[in-house]
Amino acid sequence: MKLPFNNPNRLFRYNRRQRKKHRIGEFQECIFSVKASFNPPLTHEDYDVFIDAFFDLADERLLSIWAFGGSFPLQETNGVVEASYKSTNLSPTEQDREAVLTWFNHHPMVESVSVG
Repeated sequence: MKLPFNNPNRLFRYNRRQRKKHRIGEFQECIFSVKASFNPPLTHEDYDVFIDAFFDLADERLLSIWAFGGSFPLQETNGVVEASYKSTNLSPTEQDREAVLTWFNHHPMVESVSVG
């Protein structure tokens, strides 16, 4: 089934309330994914230190992070990053994406990272 929301020319058919309800047009929210691998694999204690530091970065930039974790010893993890409800932006900015990528690249526990 083809949704009418995929065509930007059809957005004019929807009023502001409908666009907000369906999260289209100016109400579209974007997220980006992050996948990281660790060498050596993280223990519970190492993961706690790692994720606390990542939460600090997310709080500074008004971001929310989801689904980072896995089974221990943790060799890799992935998740998504979105704008926090406290943020005035509906989506994370390119600067937010670059800040997350830089943070992961400079973290000593991270072997490799890819950001979507």
